Amino acid sequence: MEVLQRREHPLDKVIEVPADNSQHDLFYKAQQFHEGIRKGLWETELYLLERTVVGPLKDRSIVRDHFSGNDREMIMMGGNDYLGLGSDPRLAEAAIEAIRKYGTGTHGSSILTGQTDLHLALEERLAHMVGCEAATLFTSGYAANLGIISSLAGEGDAVINDTINHASIIDGSRFSGATFRTFKHNNVKHLEKVLQECQAEYQGSLVAIDAVFSMDGDIAPVPEIAELARHYGARLMIDEAHSTGVLGEHGWGSCEYFGLEGKVDLVMGSLSKGVGVLGAFVAGPKEIVHFIRINARPRIFSYSLTAAHVAAILKALDIIEQEPERRANLWRNINYMHRELRNLGFDIGNPHSAIIPVMVRSDKKLWPMGRMLQEMGIFCNVIAYPAVAPEKTRIRLSLRATHSMADLDETLYAFEKAGKAAGLI
Repeated sequence: MEVLQRREHPLDKVIEVPADNSQHDLFYKAQQFHEGIRKGLWETELYLLERTVVGPLKDRSIVRDHFSGNDREMIMMGGNDYLGLGSDPRLAEAAIEAIRKYGTGTHGSSILTGQTDLHLALEERLAHMVGCEAATLFTSGYAANLGIISSLAGEGDAVINDTINHASIIDGSRFSGATFRTFKHNNVKHLEKVLQECQAEYQGSLVAIDAVFSMDGDIAPVPEIAELARHYGARLMIDEAHSTGVLGEHGWGSCEYFGLEGKVDLVMGSLSKGVGVLGAFVAGPKEIVHFIRINARPRIFSYSLTAAHVAAILKALDIIEQEPERRANLWRNINYMHRELRNLGFDIGNPHSAIIPVMVRSDKKLWPMGRMLQEMGIFCNVIAYPAVAPEKTRIRLSLRATHSMADLDETLYAFEKAGKAAGLI
């Protein structure tokens, strides 16, 4: 079937926004937003969201330009496939074999028809991997955090968040109906103060944190937080989304990295980033995991992962175990880019992961710099409000184990040119 080179984009159209219906039309705010984006970013060809990747996401991917409709090869610095497994043919072969045996869908949630022997095998393996008694699967990290927190916490409880937790943890905390509390980013002294208050005011408390923070790339002080949670009778949940496959001797996350396997109440891990497929899991005590399995609404009211996804995940875990050089290559690339970006004069904060935030701190500089990088063949993510505060806008890179030194050096050259043009360095 022929694919059109360029499809019509909604931002091509001019929408008439009535001036007098803001109080009566539910669509008014969306129309205003649309017009602001169209005039501010689309007409100036600075719109860098919703880009279309044509073919597999690899170190160098084919990306279609919004405005010309032309396809071009770009160095992929925008995905979270940290070990480069997403396009590995061995995962595709495992998925194809599973489709032949199990079909293309599960036709129900996991508590109905959506559980196969493959799903059970993966859950058992994931639990063993992170040193817990049991694990259960979700279709995404967002669904997992929403389901875990809301099934365990409720009215009369408190959920305590790091201020820059991922939106899925924050949304899960609010959806639960529990009191939403925060502590300053990675500040254990402030966390202790909040825990003291919660111990006196609420029935139960859950501390929920990212292991590696998705926008800053830094790592949480997990041992100190775990000790505080135990001391004040709170439970701890760690989101290992950006650390699974990256941190630890075998790549199993921050608990392995800090020697805390089996000592954290709940571990949530993503299967879409370092593992390169789709979905997520939670691991912990057997009876707690079973409670989540049959009470988490995003799990019991959603179809389960297909057997093809599960088979690909199992194959990815095999490769992670059998090819530790992938993780070694990733850390070589991480250390190199940290050093060279700093040498160029960029502010990258204090990352300890494959996520590198290049701080821009200005919308006026951010979008033109992002467009210049795209024109030089570098695909990276422009991070603006509301993902971060307006004064913390940045361009985020996500490194891969399979990036070559040529990929990295070409990226650094482009950043040097774009950074000078933007007045950052």
